[in-house]
Amino acid sequence: MKIPTRPAGVPDEAVWVEKDKEWQLGDSEKRGVIKKVHVPVGEWRYWREDGTLVCVASFDSEGRQHGTLERYHNDGTLASRGQWKHGSRHGHFVYFNSDNETEENFPASHPVWRYEFDSTANWSEENRHWFLKDGTECTSDGRPLDGAFDLDEFFEKADPSTFIENHAAEIRSRLNDQEDISTEEDPLALRELWGVHNKEIDNFVNRAVEGGSGFKPCTSSRVFEKNMWHKLIAHPWDNCSEEIGVAFMGAVKIGYFGDSDHVYATLFQHQKEEPKPNGIFLWSHDTHYVDEVLSLSINEFAYRVALAAAYEQERISVKTAKKAWKKLAGKCYVGWCASDGLDDAINFDGDAVDEQTDASIADDDDNDDDASENSEEMVRSDFECQLDPKHAITGPFWRAQWIVELLNEDSRRNWNDIKETFRPGWNKPLTDEIYSSLKESGNTRLTSTALYLLWRLFWFKQNDKLKECCDLYRNHKARIVRDLVEFLEELEGGRKEIGSAIKDIHAVREEFLKLDLLPERAEEREQEEEETTAAETERLEALSEEAGALAKQGLDVLIDNAWKNVTDSGAMEKYEAAARTLPGNELQWRCLDFVRNYEFRRDEIDAEEEANGVGIWLGQNGSKVLQPFIWGAIHSESFLRTANLLPAIGRTPGALDKRLEQCCLQQLKISEEYHFKHALAIKLLEQMKAQSAVIPLCKIIDEYFEELKDKQDFDARLATIPWVDCLTTAAEALGKLAEVDTKKSENEGIVRKTLHKLLVHSLKNYEEKTAVASLNSLVMWGETNLLPQISSMLGNDTPSQIAALYAVEALAPKLKSSDRRSFVTMYFRNPADDNNSVTLMYYRAAHALYAADPKLGKPEPIEKALAEARQLYTYGGDLWNQFRIIDCETVGKFPQLDINSIKHHLKSSNIDVREAAEAAFVNRGIPFEKCTSIEWPIVWKTLADKGVDIYQKPSEPFASNQALDDVSIKVASLMLSDSAINFGPPAAWLWQHRTENVADVLAQVVEKKLKTLPAIESGEYLPSEYTWLMRALAKHASLPPCTALISKCFSHPNQDIGGGLLNDFDYMPMMFASELLKLAEERDGWQRYKIAKWMHEYKDTPEIAEAMKKAGVTAKKLKSWSN
Repeated sequence: MKIPTRPAGVPDEAVWVEKDKEWQLGDSEKRGVIKKVHVPVGEWRYWREDGTLVCVASFDSEGRQHGTLERYHNDGTLASRGQWKHGSRHGHFVYFNSDNETEENFPASHPVWRYEFDSTANWSEENRHWFLKDGTECTSDGRPLDGAFDLDEFFEKADPSTFIENHAAEIRSRLNDQEDISTEEDPLALRELWGVHNKEIDNFVNRAVEGGSGFKPCTSSRVFEKNMWHKLIAHPWDNCSEEIGVAFMGAVKIGYFGDSDHVYATLFQHQKEEPKPNGIFLWSHDTHYVDEVLSLSINEFAYRVALAAAYEQERISVKTAKKAWKKLAGKCYVGWCASDGLDDAINFDGDAVDEQTDASIADDDDNDDDASENSEEMVRSDFECQLDPKHAITGPFWRAQWIVELLNEDSRRNWNDIKETFRPGWNKPLTDEIYSSLKESGNTRLTSTALYLLWRLFWFKQNDKLKECCDLYRNHKARIVRDLVEFLEELEGGRKEIGSAIKDIHAVREEFLKLDLLPERAEEREQEEEETTAAETERLEALSEEAGALAKQGLDVLIDNAWKNVTDSGAMEKYEAAARTLPGNELQWRCLDFVRNYEFRRDEIDAEEEANGVGIWLGQNGSKVLQPFIWGAIHSESFLRTANLLPAIGRTPGALDKRLEQCCLQQLKISEEYHFKHALAIKLLEQMKAQSAVIPLCKIIDEYFEELKDKQDFDARLATIPWVDCLTTAAEALGKLAEVDTKKSENEGIVRKTLHKLLVHSLKNYEEKTAVASLNSLVMWGETNLLPQISSMLGNDTPSQIAALYAVEALAPKLKSSDRRSFVTMYFRNPADDNNSVTLMYYRAAHALYAADPKLGKPEPIEKALAEARQLYTYGGDLWNQFRIIDCETVGKFPQLDINSIKHHLKSSNIDVREAAEAAFVNRGIPFEKCTSIEWPIVWKTLADKGVDIYQKPSEPFASNQALDDVSIKVASLMLSDSAINFGPPAAWLWQHRTENVADVLAQVVEKKLKTLPAIESGEYLPSEYTWLMRALAKHASLPPCTALISKCFSHPNQDIGGGLLNDFDYMPMMFASELLKLAEERDGWQRYKIAKWMHEYKDTPEIAEAMKKAGVTAKKLKSWSN
């Protein structure tokens, strides 16, 4: 490498770095054991090749930017200055333009000279301001503020109710630089398609502005050369079902946001003789049905789009924007689209010019009228109006949605959706009166009604009425009706196919009729249902007596009969009621109720790890009495919440009832749309080591490929989505069953072929989870012909790389010598030498290859490899836990490694990590103390021992019950044991039950846990047990032992510790106001928001007012923080 001549001014100590083309000077520290890297620390300076200063930066001890960062233009002038905090932007930033050639980036338009903002996180920019070279504040495109807001006067005067006629042409010419405004009549061809003409829609299309979330008016409509219904069904242009869905609303597309968010206006007011637009709505490309009604006036919608576009172009001040938006308050729904300036307007205070953001306020002299107008509060809910509460506008779509679903192409038609979207209230029986009214309305006033009536009669095969309506509508003024008459007569004449969308519409109709939805049969169905209900009631009464008799014979007899009737939800309810009358198993029943009643959801937070913990406890302490009733939940709508107890129970070997095996195998034979139940059954079969499941699991995978055989590209990917978890679980289960299959020699050919096909398919279609599971299982089934797939996965993402290296480690001694050497030469490299899990597995695989063939070269000692990996990085809780598991496995595998280096994982809050650590100690033959996880059943047993009801409800305020006080102390004391882990349930109990005497013990627990807080790595969250401990502490914050700890938690280096206290502000003493304001200044996001909301609510109390005065925080600043 040729080093350029050192320019004058570059110190002798500076080093040339070729890849950056810079001279660099600063101190660094070594990191890494095998791969040595240097990280910068302290101040560093950088120069260009010509000697001009590029940058002065500061770094913390981990090599992250920390402190002031300055960059310079080529001419030596300052290009930017900003503050960083441990690798993240945090403080004030300023950028300067340059008159000369420069290599520095300037993040603003060319006319701007200086750009300033505040930042509290990477990519965040707040309080933005732009300035010209002479210091004049300007807009982001360089227009001085004193003349920038040229549209203020326009919007002061503009009337939303007459906007299109009186104002739209002018604002379009000013915003979109269009002097010539079109006067085309009927550009959307409403006369031809709908038999109406509407001047307001013509004017909107010709005059509406572009802009405001990218809105564009629709200037033309789709042209149909032949029958339009064939094209609408077989060749739709827009999102799925959109054109047909809006047709049933009598709506026309008037504009769009982006490529797929379309805006429509309905054409026919139901209560008006003269057709007019009566609703502006958005069609959802996500749900495939009508979204919110945005406005009841096309004029007001045109005004809103223009207002948003003007604000987007910085042509209107926030002060005027507030007045302009206020004209729409209570009249519109503003979600994500055409909302520019609304939030700024809501947050704007008339006299708070110094606190405005984005430099969008001219410094006006407010008169009294302005001050009065701006003093009126404007809130977001003013612009989230439910404009169609009785569905007068959207009702025609909900009435016909079942027809829309029926007209889906064959591959997308879903019979459950059709049944659910057939709404009897909207589809009443066609009495003579209703039929006559609909028929006449469709002919004279509501074209959309004609469409609905014709299709309804066709689908229900009411041929006489259909013929009558076809004759009536044959010469209808709207082409869309005339074409439908012609189209339906073709179908009735024998036509089956509709392009490639529907192969046989008559077969579809016959399948639909089997759903028995005919409204005219409603009374008959009701009578049938009453008879069925009466018979079911009688049957269940008999079952109740039978269950009571079985209970007298003993629990085993009762449970045995429950298993025989496990698919009968009514019978299971009676058997469970009888089982609960028998003594014993009180904690088991409490566990079931805890999960079934969703008690692990507190304060809108799902503590799912607690539900899982309850299941694990049941597995360890007996749950055979519950299992038929848990499995029986699979036949109810909320089955997942209850039935998912079984996999947690199944973590304990032998805990699952063998009778469950046949239930799971039977479940695999039942057709399912989303395969949740299949995945659950497969997991349980794996846990039960059911070798009878091997072939059925292969058939499940074959079923997936059978479903995909006629699908390509997008359709294939769409069809795969519901299968992914099921396929992954099936592949994992097959791998585990390889160990127990007594017919392995018979089955391995089928299994290997099935898994290999799934692996290749998953790699091709980027289904990483399934590919990883398939590879792991193939290795377990002894497959060795995997090097092409392993080589491919080494180039994929982290999970694939880890799986590939696991496979190399396992297959190393089984490969042919030539294959092994070829693989090592061509493909075996560390694919991610900055990732801890990948690096550790790479060295483990290298050791396995060396053991199989020493000629391949000796790898680094495993001690150095582990030390290297422990210094490396990953991101996210799941990947960190995966590394911890691999770390434990490695220590358990290599006896030369220090077992004590993983001892702390024996107390991990993650059960998989904890079990991996325990397995390592077992593998090494080293005894260890097993920890006790304090799950809810332990808390309930503590209550029972003290005579307190285990179904005790939360109590507020401080409980005066002495027994409750005593039991709370006992519950808190559970957490003081050295062997205790998992404090979530006892902490949650203390949060739910405030008692005065528990404060001392609670404070001891918090002190203990703060000393043992585990490292929270990048992408990880604070363990939930700490969250609930902090919340319990906050609930008891007014008690002296706890009060003393609050400040310590607020100042803890881990901000989430203090943040945990902010969820229960109602219990926070006012004495902490100053500390809370300090936190709000330092932090952003939800913590600042919570503090600001609380402070603003109590800002008039003396303690809060004094704290705000001392900190220099105004009520306006609190308001800006809380938005």
